Amino acid sequence: MKYLIIGGIGLVVALVIISQSIFVVDSTEVAVVTRLGQFQNSHTSPGLKFKTPFVESVRKFDNRLQRFDIPPANFITLDKKNLVIDAYARYRITDPLMFLQNLFDLNAAGPKVGDIVNSELKKEVASDNQSDIISETRQEVMARVLAAAQLIAQTTGTNGTSLGIEIVDVRIKRADFPVSIAESVFARMNAERSRIANSERAEGERTKLRVESDADREVVEILSAANRDALEIRGLAEGRAIEIFAEALERDPEFFRFLRSLEAYEVFLTNTDTLVMDSNAPLFEFLTSSTQDAEGQ
Repeated sequence: MKYLIIGGIGLVVALVIISQSIFVVDSTEVAVVTRLGQFQNSHTSPGLKFKTPFVESVRKFDNRLQRFDIPPANFITLDKKNLVIDAYARYRITDPLMFLQNLFDLNAAGPKVGDIVNSELKKEVASDNQSDIISETRQEVMARVLAAAQLIAQTTGTNGTSLGIEIVDVRIKRADFPVSIAESVFARMNAERSRIANSERAEGERTKLRVESDADREVVEILSAANRDALEIRGLAEGRAIEIFAEALERDPEFFRFLRSLEAYEVFLTNTDTLVMDSNAPLFEFLTSSTQDAEGQ
């Protein structure tokens, strides 16, 4: 029984020693091993690691990409314009020992990165016009800020060493006018847009009138040409009708005179009209001759 107890105690002690000697570094972590506060080793690759039990301790840090939202700040551009810029930075831990010595943990790393970026951003904005910051050339501005921030992160640690981090990206989320002048700026922008809109409307109205005038003129020209052509065709037709009429008259004048008399009879000889004329009038020639022929028969 005594040996069993001793064996159990030994097993427990062995398990404790083993648990204190072994630790695991995840693929998303880096680790630093210290002995009584003094650096012993660092691990940047994942896997099972060893340390001296009880006297050595392990500090682990997240080596994934971190983001820090930099508080908005006022900046003055080269053309003396005020801008409120809201930016953010992304960084990761590259040297766990330098990171532990200079920044200690992620809570301190974020503000430090923010200070570095803000300092470089202030210098860069002061050398650029407002239009460069709020236009597409902003990407070039951010590239210069990123390059400067990366250099500072590599040289501002203890004794000029690295901070143990790499600043991967810097972006501007928002670049606005200060609240004190925003309303006046928006009023000027609104007035300018109204002026442009009125100018566009006036130009549209001028174009409309010009198009309508051109259309009316074309209508008059088309109608005039059509009337002219119609008159020419009508004149030719009437001329041809007269020629035909003259040819017919020349062939049989007596028949034509008879035909015209019949047309006259159709006009005035009706059941309701009374016509008083000399019986010897030329108009009654055919009526009289027709009556006499009838009586002779």
